[in-house]
Amino acid sequence: MAALTEKTGALDQLVYIQVTRGVALRDHVMPPDIEPTVFMMASPMKPASAEQRHHGVACVTARDFRWERGDIKSTSLLGNVMARQMSADKGAVETVMFRDGYLTEASASNVG
Repeated sequence: MAALTEKTGALDQLVYIQVTRGVALRDHVMPPDIEPTVFMMASPMKPASAEQRHHGVACVTARDFRWERGDIKSTSLLGNVMARQMSADKGAVETVMFRDGYLTEASASNVG
């Protein structure tokens, strides 16, 4: 991270880390003697403009539909992509999702 910060000059970074069980034969059983595979990438984070921080940004809300299909095994981000497209289609910055009256997540942002 320090090298990337030095190279780009960006102090705020978007970091993606993916850890898998490692390389093994295709099976759902996890062999005990394999090394995990770790992938990481980072890119400078585009900060919100002063106007966005002062006035806020447009968001849309949607029912959190992404994981209602427990019978589908997937690590796909298709649900998040579809949710983000919903906001882009309406000229908004983000889609904030709710399930059973609770805020669950946003399509691409952290919600706290």
